[in-house]
Amino acid sequence: MAVDTTSSLPLASSRYVEDANPPGHRSVWGSWYDADQKAWGFACCRALDPHAPPCAETDRDAVDASREPTVAEELVAASTGLVWRPREEFETPESFIAHASKCLASQWLKWLQDGTLRSSADASSVDAELRKVLLSEEAAKEAIQQVKNFGHRLVDGISQKLSQSLEEFCSCVGEQEYVKANKAYMDIVMGARKWQGDVPYLVEGNRNGPSVVQNVAERINKINSNPLDEAGIRDHAVLLRRLMRVAQVVLPNQDPSRNCG
Repeated sequence: MAVDTTSSLPLASSRYVEDANPPGHRSVWGSWYDADQKAWGFACCRALDPHAPPCAETDRDAVDASREPTVAEELVAASTGLVWRPREEFETPESFIAHASKCLASQWLKWLQDGTLRSSADASSVDAELRKVLLSEEAAKEAIQQVKNFGHRLVDGISQKLSQSLEEFCSCVGEQEYVKANKAYMDIVMGARKWQGDVPYLVEGNRNGPSVVQNVAERINKINSNPLDEAGIRDHAVLLRRLMRVAQVVLPNQDPSRNCG
């Protein structure tokens, strides 16, 4: 009697590979049924055509996204300008801060290249020194690299208070509330520091004068420790204020009292 060897072979349930999503899709074709059209399709995008265009990133897209962009690629992307996204679209303050600073830097370069910044600067009362910086394409390109480094620094983590101040600063710039943004910037720069007036002055004729002078100096150094130095973002904070000035020149608040001097 002949042995039927074919019965031991696995049978394909269909001519489509199961549990293997086509490139660019998060589900297999046939994972969704359209009752109205009585046809099968993809559950991920509700497309009925088995050869529908991708609705998700492919493996190549994922690889490209994880690759560090070149300087040339960053400048090309920056020259097109990024679209500002509100705070509520981000899970963390740090991710919003990184986006906002990158967006402002890219807009700076874009406004320079299309002439918007120069015409806006001509129409505003920008002092000569600031004008020279704002109209420098080299400064704008350097800013793009700086905000990239700033983003890496944010990933490492900063204090919650500093993060909140930076978040407020970026939000205010996005809302064209430049006076509030400048106040947030001063809070960032000053941090917990106090002016020397909070420290007791040396009283002339005090027999303990020399020791008092020493104690005053020690106290000044202690309370004037700058949180920006501790966080390693002093230069980045200065850059943010410059980006705010660029935004204010091109997009001033219609209420003059809400623009900073």
